[in-house]
Amino acid sequence: MIIFMEKDSEKMKREKKEKSEKKNTKKEKGKVKSLKDLQKKKKKKRKMVEKESIVEKIVVVEKEILENYYAIDQLDKRITSYIRERMSAINSDEDDIKLKKAQTKLIKSYRALKYEQDHNPKLEQQLKEVHIQTQEIKQKADIVNAKDEDYHKHTYKLGKVDSKICRLQDTFIALYTKKLNLQGKINTLLEQENSLNEEINKIKADSKTIQQTMEHKETELEDKNNVINQLKNQEEEIRGDIRQLQREIDEFQEEQKQIQKEFNEELNQIRTALENERKNNNKLIEQLQTEKVSIEEETTVMQQEFQKNEKVIEEKKIFIEQMKKKIDELKNEDKQITKEVEKAEKDVKIALNKRKAINDRFNEQNHDIEMRRKELEFTGINNDNPNKDLIGFDDNFQHHIQKTQKDVLYDRQKTANKFEVLLNRVEGKEVTEINEEEVQKRVEEELKQINSDNKVLTPIISSPNESEEEEEEVINPKVQALQEIEEIIKTSPILEREPEEKIKMKEQIQLLQRENELKQHQLQKEEECLIKEEENNQKLKMSVEEINERISKIADIVGLSSTSSFDVIVDKIVEMKKECDCLENKIKD
Repeated sequence: MIIFMEKDSEKMKREKKEKSEKKNTKKEKGKVKSLKDLQKKKKKKRKMVEKESIVEKIVVVEKEILENYYAIDQLDKRITSYIRERMSAINSDEDDIKLKKAQTKLIKSYRALKYEQDHNPKLEQQLKEVHIQTQEIKQKADIVNAKDEDYHKHTYKLGKVDSKICRLQDTFIALYTKKLNLQGKINTLLEQENSLNEEINKIKADSKTIQQTMEHKETELEDKNNVINQLKNQEEEIRGDIRQLQREIDEFQEEQKQIQKEFNEELNQIRTALENERKNNNKLIEQLQTEKVSIEEETTVMQQEFQKNEKVIEEKKIFIEQMKKKIDELKNEDKQITKEVEKAEKDVKIALNKRKAINDRFNEQNHDIEMRRKELEFTGINNDNPNKDLIGFDDNFQHHIQKTQKDVLYDRQKTANKFEVLLNRVEGKEVTEINEEEVQKRVEEELKQINSDNKVLTPIISSPNESEEEEEEVINPKVQALQEIEEIIKTSPILEREPEEKIKMKEQIQLLQRENELKQHQLQKEEECLIKEEENNQKLKMSVEEINERISKIADIVGLSSTSSFDVIVDKIVEMKKECDCLENKIKD
């Protein structure tokens, strides 16, 4: 009985040891399972990230397709609008109609003049003028033909644009097909995801059933032989797990040593950098204080100089008021000049009316002469010189025209000379009035140029439109000259020279301003250096935070809180290593 009791006690002890070992193995398996679950979660996250990136790419492609489609629509709209405008411009082109009407009129006039040429040889000049006008019309017709050629070129370019649009449409179709293919791939991926989720759910259900069966088997497998076999198998698994844990512990220790080294090095660097920054900042503060004192002294000097300059500005204001008075006087003179110009314009109009009357008389006399010729031809009297009566009239007419031209040119020269005198007064130049002899010389030179350019005398003003143009030619330069005078007075520098002392003071002020600018530039550079140093400090802080995050992850793996110190984590790892060694020794025993 005693022997059986001892055997039973030994069995009880063995069963207790086996239960304790089972508990330890379950804990270790739980840790291994947690690591595997983390790895699975990471893989799932990677897959989700890849899917999101694919979806983002698809969205980008869709945006590009829509932008291309919008650009194609805009091109179509622009091309259609341009074609419509061009067609409307061609259909409503009034130049062709005007040219055709002018051609018909000139042809009729040319035929009439050619018919009268046999009877009146004086019409050769008019025929020449008509010939010149026909040539000008031909040139205009050539220009219109060139426009038509440009239109054909433009239509050719539009054909090229249509081909480009077709190409863009093809590219749009290709992109749209790519989009459809990508959508198909996305659908396949979603189907795969659903199938994977279903498989995961099946695996979870199977795992639950397996757990239930394991529990039943643990109750059934109370026999010693099965327990011994399980223990042998578990011993091998535990040894492999212990080896893995030892490797991981060694790796953690190596990483810990490296982290401590890096942390210590970074702390030393930060301390040295902070000490250097303090020294540099102290030096900069001393320099800035000295510069502040110098700047305050310079500001006092500048204020004194500013007060002096205010007095000078008041003197200049007085001078400007004097100049304004002079401008008012010049305006009064300009009013007088305008009155004189108006008188001259009235004289010109009177001369033009006289010339029109002379032209009317000349036409009446020509009509009378033609009637006399017809009477003589009818009566049969031969006259060798039928135009004897007109010889003296032509000379008087030309002399009268030259006289009216001289009067107009003389009035223009006088007004121009008055404006020159005013400008010279304003600009401070020498005022030299021009004599009447010089004015007459200029008038004669202009008449010679007119006679050399136009061998046949033409009327000065043949229509009311031309008279208005000459009035504008007389009035516009007068207005422009007054505007130029006012601008010169506003923008012109003061004629009085400043003393040399003021010039020197200005130069000194400019030098001081430049020095202040240089100092401000230096201060900006120093501020930039400080900002860079702050950025470096922030980077170091970020590296320290990353190290702390790593330590907190290690603490979570070990089973401690993230707020625990580094020494406590190391002690915990050492304890775990000791426990593993003890388990190995027990297994060996």
